[in-house]
Amino acid sequence: MYLKHFGLKAQPFQLTPDIGFLFMSEAHTRAKAYMDYTVWNREGFVVITGEIGCGKTTLIQKVLSELDENVVVAKIFQTQLDEVEFLQAMLVDFGLNPFNAKKVELLDMLNTFLLEQFVQGKQIVLIVDDTHNLSTKVLEEIRMLAGLETRKEKILHVILVGQPQLNEILDRPDMEQLIQRVKLRAEHRRGGGPHAVSAGDVSRYLQVRRGYPAPDQHAVRCGTDLRLCRQPPENHGEGGRRGCGGTSMAFLLRTRQPTSPEGGPKSL
Repeated sequence: MYLKHFGLKAQPFQLTPDIGFLFMSEAHTRAKAYMDYTVWNREGFVVITGEIGCGKTTLIQKVLSELDENVVVAKIFQTQLDEVEFLQAMLVDFGLNPFNAKKVELLDMLNTFLLEQFVQGKQIVLIVDDTHNLSTKVLEEIRMLAGLETRKEKILHVILVGQPQLNEILDRPDMEQLIQRVKLRAEHRRGGGPHAVSAGDVSRYLQVRRGYPAPDQHAVRCGTDLRLCRQPPENHGEGGRRGCGGTSMAFLLRTRQPTSPEGGPKSL
């Protein structure tokens, strides 16, 4: 009913991240450029922060979808881990079996793997989502791993992604050694500021969301109600999808004329 009414081929405002619908605002474009740089540059270590639902995880998926076979990547999306569990999660994502090893053995296994991949000419990347949940001890492990290097180059490229409190954590005095390794930082802010979402971005976001599913000749008849979505949202991720999806459905329900079994108008 929803898709037919608006002339769509797929749901444009589902809450589940879908890179096919990813809208690249200026802030998203900057963040992705930093992540791409980190993947391919031997000095790469980037921190990306943004509010809940602004599209960070979808952006990670976008970057991952574009990697080729020359890139070996470990993706950590579950961050309620201690340092041993974190190392195990890395090794598992690299395709190894670390579960019967102690911490010293885990580190040796990981270092050996990283060096082997480096010798084969691979780009080795660690991507951590929800980094703000990590403990100080785990962040220290990441710092140590990022320090693994040859005489000329770093071996492990690191992308840390998290909510704004990650900046507060990294700016603490005890995080000074870690922050010195960071080459680039990008922040997606809500409200005002140089990296905030603009009203123009909102309009373009709606066009991308409504246009991607290949609307037919009837197009998307959003009418006056969808102008509610043009009030600058605090993000273009889950919050934006929820708001616009709800508005679209409300418009549909309001414009459909209920009928009685006889086919005439039905009193509500």
